[in-house]
Amino acid sequence: MSARNSRSKNALKKHLFKNKKSRGYVTCRYCDRKLTYSQATLDHLRPLSKGGTWAPSNLDFACSKCNSAKGSISLKKFVRQQEV
Repeated sequence: MSARNSRSKNALKKHLFKNKKSRGYVTCRYCDRKLTYSQATLDHLRPLSKGGTWAPSNLDFACSKCNSAKGSISLKKFVRQQEV
């Protein structure tokens, strides 16, 4: 990852966090855990490997545990797996 891409991703994360935060935190989309800025990871609702983009409408916050568990599977499939 280039330094420029890293800066762009960090700027996007900061912008989204600022717009979504309430009382200094956001919540994980999947487990509702409260996340500070440093704990929050950006999750691609439609994975990049499946044609997803870096558009804000395709991004949400997740804790690292949930984001890692989701990996590159679709949002729909991941949610179904969590319900079992």
